[in-house]
Amino acid sequence: MRHLLRSLASRLVVAAFCLALVPGLLGQALAQAGSRIAGIEFKGNRTLDSEVLRQSLRTKVGQQLDESLLNEDVKTLYDLFASVQVDRRQEGDQVTITFLVTENALAAAVDLKGVSELSESDVRSVMDTTRGRPVADFRVENDARKIERLYRMRGFHFVQVRTEVTDAEAGRTVVFDVLEGPKVQVETITLKGNDHVQRDKLLEYMGTQETGFLGLSGADYVEETLVKDRSSLVNVYRREGYLNAKVEIEDVTFSEDKSEAFVTIAIEEGPAFTVGAVKIVGAESFPGGPEAIRALLALEPGKRYRTEDVRRSHGAVIAAYREEGYFSAAMDFEDKPSGSSVDITLKINEQSKVRVRNLTILGNEITQDRVIRREISVYPGQVLNQNEVEKSKRRLESLGYFTRVDAQVVNLPEGEDPNLRDVRYEVDDTARTGQVRFAVGASSDLGILGSVTVTKRNFDWRDVPEHFGDIFTGKAFTGAGQTFQLELAPGTDFSSYRLAFTEPWLFDKPISFGWDLFLSKFTRFDYDVDRKGLNLTLGRRFTYEGKKLDTVLGISGTTRFENVDLSNLESDSSPTAFLAEGSNGLISERFAFRLERLDNSLSPNDGWFAQYSPEFGFGGDIRLLKNEFEARRFFTLARTEDERLHTLSLGGRVAHVKPLSGSVEADPNLFDEKFVPTYESYFAGGASSVRGFAYGGAGPHGKGDPFLASRPGESQAQRNLRLGNTEKSVLENEGDPMGGDVLLLLNAEYGFPLYEDVLRGVFFVDSGLVRNSTSSSHGLDEGEFDTLERQLSRSNTQGGSRRQRQLARQMEFDDGGSFFDDMRVSVGFGLRIRIPAFGATPIALDSCNEQSDQEVAR
Repeated sequence: MRHLLRSLASRLVVAAFCLALVPGLLGQALAQAGSRIAGIEFKGNRTLDSEVLRQSLRTKVGQQLDESLLNEDVKTLYDLFASVQVDRRQEGDQVTITFLVTENALAAAVDLKGVSELSESDVRSVMDTTRGRPVADFRVENDARKIERLYRMRGFHFVQVRTEVTDAEAGRTVVFDVLEGPKVQVETITLKGNDHVQRDKLLEYMGTQETGFLGLSGADYVEETLVKDRSSLVNVYRREGYLNAKVEIEDVTFSEDKSEAFVTIAIEEGPAFTVGAVKIVGAESFPGGPEAIRALLALEPGKRYRTEDVRRSHGAVIAAYREEGYFSAAMDFEDKPSGSSVDITLKINEQSKVRVRNLTILGNEITQDRVIRREISVYPGQVLNQNEVEKSKRRLESLGYFTRVDAQVVNLPEGEDPNLRDVRYEVDDTARTGQVRFAVGASSDLGILGSVTVTKRNFDWRDVPEHFGDIFTGKAFTGAGQTFQLELAPGTDFSSYRLAFTEPWLFDKPISFGWDLFLSKFTRFDYDVDRKGLNLTLGRRFTYEGKKLDTVLGISGTTRFENVDLSNLESDSSPTAFLAEGSNGLISERFAFRLERLDNSLSPNDGWFAQYSPEFGFGGDIRLLKNEFEARRFFTLARTEDERLHTLSLGGRVAHVKPLSGSVEADPNLFDEKFVPTYESYFAGGASSVRGFAYGGAGPHGKGDPFLASRPGESQAQRNLRLGNTEKSVLENEGDPMGGDVLLLLNAEYGFPLYEDVLRGVFFVDSGLVRNSTSSSHGLDEGEFDTLERQLSRSNTQGGSRRQRQLARQMEFDDGGSFFDDMRVSVGFGLRIRIPAFGATPIALDSCNEQSDQEVAR
């Protein structure tokens, strides 16, 4: 009992003493916590100025004391000093902080030993320890680890770095001794358990790769990369629907000399999950409701569940809502595994439709505002449609005036109406739209061609220069969206000289007007064709807005005034050239009805166009009627990760021309008297129609004078032989191309990226034919043939009878096979090289099964 009382008494004394101290300690802590900093001092710093040190701290004089900031300051000072202590001096509600520091010795020298495989500058770039800086033990160790990581990222897996710090008279010497070891390359990667995903596909997503054939391409072993590869492979399986897939780095072994690594990766795929029930919640205002949303999803019950399909579905639904003006709409895909399937719930918060507040155009230093605004179908006050924003962007890009076009929907600051947005278009038109191009090239159609072309897009004929130099700096004749072109292009087979102007928006309406003054000379065959004339064109465009692509109807009329002179014939020129010899005038009206729906009119990747073009020659020496129809469909087949496209285009062209009464007539000849001159006929073959065939090669050929009347000084026997040889050449398809009245072309072309935006490849199939009519491939008159054959067979005159009768026996009239028997086909590969300095049209290099005229005949 006595011991119990003593113990209790002693505890009461201790408790009373503690209670007496607590108010003081508590008051001191509270005083410091609420104190303001009266001063910050440093003691022990000899080389670093106190004021400079104070500026590096987050704790400042006049602030309330914050222990967390003070602790961070201590860590900062440890980068500069060997030791740091904090002393506080309290005076009322003011506290003075004193940092007691011990300086590190400065580095007099920092040496690297053993560095040979990497450059010394690369190694030093990762180090913090440098000459003249204080030496800190922790910093030296950190540098050693950084050097090791640098080496390991370069494939030196077994690198080791040792450090040594010694005192010297001028400071401290730091030595980093690098034991590089061998460079390790991955010899093999073994995948185990990948039963449903191909090995090549998995390797595509790995940074770790095997050494190439004969070791020509190295594949460094980097442990850090391999660890990341494990996560990448898991993600591949998740994307493919294997949600429970596990990937482990089972083993990494090395060769005896440590230069080769053998990697084994174990995969446990687990079951492939499928899409279960798909539920849509919240699609109340969207046109068509939940079922319209469901049609946009790439998620179908029973289909393999892939995260890529979820991502695509999310993007499709967001885009659809933005097309309807719901820019504030939010949506979330919730997936819930159930057995081996995943139930998906799409929750949509539609919000209200958003309208356009302001439309802003930036960056057009040269181009007039109206030129840009007339291509934009987004207006203040209307419901904002993302599709219209994108379509307007594509229209601006199609102009070819700008090196860059950006379109942004801008959220307004807080406090503004949440149902309004600003739309901003920013362009860069500082690039010169005027070009002076000097070129020399070769074409299977045109031969060797040299050209000097002055093209001014975004032209403005009213923008007269203030100074002569403004013409060359782009400060004159610029900004109104017109086009001006001057071309001087002499060549071996074709020469062309043009002066042209086009105004696409006459009176600020979608009405186009243009004129084209031209002079050309064609000398490819055994005759010359000189053409000179003027084209006047007036057109109107009608735009019908669509969700993704607009439909544009263009109607235009072109009045052609032209004079053509065909001369310098030789004895083996084509028969149709003989018929067209001389000078003839033509006045015609050509109409064009074009309906298109394209993503980009300059370089389409998606959409289609169709065009019907009748031409009526009503004045001059040549009267004719032409009908032409052309159509083409463009498909985007796939996109690479960097948004470069795989495309397919399918197209065709059919055309027919016939003479009208009142047209110039040739003298009686082996063909019909009323004829279409060869320079108004159609030719197939060459770079612009059927590649792999010579220009005009996919059509009828012939040589010789076809006129029935005897030439001056020509005997009857000589006449018969001349006409017989001409008919024989046409029937055997020998000589120069004659052209024809009927044209049919079909084409398919697949394009794919090879290198960035500079180089693309194409595979193509071209086919086409030219005939004189649907019933005759060459147009020879069968009655005239029979008459001439009898005359040749009955010839009894000396000197020519044998040859005439022999020729008659060799001749056999044939109008040609059925229509499609004349179809010619070529298959080939090509490259498209796009060089910005050379304009928007890429350089085309095509290779295919070359055909000669004789091969065409067969």
